[in-house]
Amino acid sequence: MEDATKTNQELLDNLYRQRDTLSQAISTNPTKLYNMQQLKKGIIKKDVTTANVLEEYSKQAYNTGSSNNPDDNIPFELDRHRDLVRFNLIEKGNLESIKYDEMIPGRVFYDDLVESIQGGTYADLGITDDQLVNADMNADGIIDEQEAMTIADAMMADEDTSKEYMTNYFLLHLQKNYNNGVQKNRPPLKQLQEDQNTDKKTTYGDSVRYEKGSL
Repeated sequence: MEDATKTNQELLDNLYRQRDTLSQAISTNPTKLYNMQQLKKGIIKKDVTTANVLEEYSKQAYNTGSSNNPDDNIPFELDRHRDLVRFNLIEKGNLESIKYDEMIPGRVFYDDLVESIQGGTYADLGITDDQLVNADMNADGIIDEQEAMTIADAMMADEDTSKEYMTNYFLLHLQKNYNNGVQKNRPPLKQLQEDQNTDKKTTYGDSVRYEKGSL
């Protein structure tokens, strides 16, 4: 329980740091009006090695989860996997490819980052009215796709910030695979209901005595 509390506090602290970084990015009034992903795709060769290592880590996380009993509630090794992602993927890989190419089949980090920003409000991100001067392109307070790309590009321009976001992004992917593995061993609802009904029966020796109304 103490480890879970510590982990939640670490994630909360990281969220606050990211919000502060985003506030600084908005205050610079970035004016990029192009899709960085489209630009990079024509320049950067996909980092296949990093994609393959990530796939292997994902399989390992799933297999580890599937070998655990769901009732044991064995937590995902967050710190160990964070180090794997940060030092074996982010630090060794091609950052531009990791940002703009499919490291996860059907998923692109940059696209997901833009989508997570789009549709929200600047207030949701902790951005003040003063910081919004010349930054809210249509002055409606809602972040549209172009504004989301502008914010994402500003955030990714800072190497430390981009590494932190990418580390957390792929870390969550590994955690999801681990959880999927754990759920693989969880009995389906029908079986759980049958087990619960069996628990209601009172057993005496080799015979089973049924409660009134159970048949």
